[in-house]
Amino acid sequence: MSATATSAVEFNGNLNSGAPIITAITYTTGTGTANVLNGGTITAVTFYDSSGNVLPSADSMDDEGVYSAEITYDTFADSTTSTQTTVYAATYKGSVAVGGEYVSSVNVDGTNVISATLTLSDGTTQRVTNGYYQLGHSIPLTTSASLYDSEGNTHLITLLLDKYGATADEITALQTQYQDYKLAGSTDERNYGEALAAYNNRWMVYIAPSAGEKDPAVEYTQTEEDGSKTNGYLNRIDTDTYATLSTADQARYNPIYDDNGTTVLGYGAAGYVYFNQDGSLNSTETKGSNILLQYSDGNGATDTSSSIDFTGLTQYSGSSTAYPTADGNAFGVLQSVAVDAAGIITGTYTNGVRRFEAQIAVAQFVNSSGLTKIGTSLYQESNNSGTANIKTVSALGLTVTPAALEMSNVELSSELSDMIITQRGFQSNSKIITVADEMLETLINMKR
Repeated sequence: MSATATSAVEFNGNLNSGAPIITAITYTTGTGTANVLNGGTITAVTFYDSSGNVLPSADSMDDEGVYSAEITYDTFADSTTSTQTTVYAATYKGSVAVGGEYVSSVNVDGTNVISATLTLSDGTTQRVTNGYYQLGHSIPLTTSASLYDSEGNTHLITLLLDKYGATADEITALQTQYQDYKLAGSTDERNYGEALAAYNNRWMVYIAPSAGEKDPAVEYTQTEEDGSKTNGYLNRIDTDTYATLSTADQARYNPIYDDNGTTVLGYGAAGYVYFNQDGSLNSTETKGSNILLQYSDGNGATDTSSSIDFTGLTQYSGSSTAYPTADGNAFGVLQSVAVDAAGIITGTYTNGVRRFEAQIAVAQFVNSSGLTKIGTSLYQESNNSGTANIKTVSALGLTVTPAALEMSNVELSSELSDMIITQRGFQSNSKIITVADEMLETLINMKR
């Protein structure tokens, strides 16, 4: 069996609708000097209620009353001033204050940051020693799939999925959008509540950042066993396509640079999966994703683009069981053959693939006694037998019993009679030999 490149990756299983959200991040630095943190030192904080009114502090209203917080901070990387708007900032009570640290994400890579403590929305904390974590997101679910190139080589791709709700900017945009629909007299298929529910039941799909990186990745480089390199890209588009996108859509994409880090080769983006309130997939918001694999250094395989299908996912309460499966296969040779009761012959190959090989056919004749015998168990159609009616085993109401020895199909009485005759003949022949032996012995004695 020749190798077949992967063309599709399909996700199945469930994502936990009640996955707790990360509300605060603290960390322990290592010996490395790379910046693997997003955030900085807080210089100003403004709290708002659900109507957009400014609040004196996060503690001035209960958790439900605080709608969002606008946090201004000097970034860890270069102390430039940035502003971040977060939703439901009351979960950060006691931790969001001027002079404190605002950590929006951390890459616990074991060198630059060796551990982190995550405070979750259910009131628990969790200490982690590896992985990538984002404020306002759930702890990511790690999934892996084996993709095949045209030469049958296997390439492991690891994708992370985490849940996060609508941002303050998205909520404002939705409110504006549906207000515009209302003013224009448009009858939009969805209402504001349905759209907001989809955003609050959203999962992000991305590649884990490498050691020393601080942002969710849309590309990775993998060195294979033979020394060749594989470059993988998530939702890659070229620069011309990127230029045609709206400003809002462009914001979703990150540039992909050459090895020197100077020339933009294209753009990549994370994938997003949206669910309805009943746990079903929201196909209106969920867009298709793809993975592009490019090979170099003598691998010999052609570049492979594989679609990612999320239609097999649901979002109900309970554990997250989502997993990806990919089509395609490595090169393999036939290892064994099996026949089932319907006469279907299935071959199993050394690469683990099981494939339909053939179907046993049965010929039915009007007069089977009229067949012409041409061998020990071979017969040929004749004028007396009629034309063969060839169908499958199941179509004729028959079954095949595989891996079984056939019992005797001869006439036992005739065979027993023949056996007795043969036995008597053997006994008679043995008497003749005995008489001849005695005669020879007598002659020898007479000579003596």
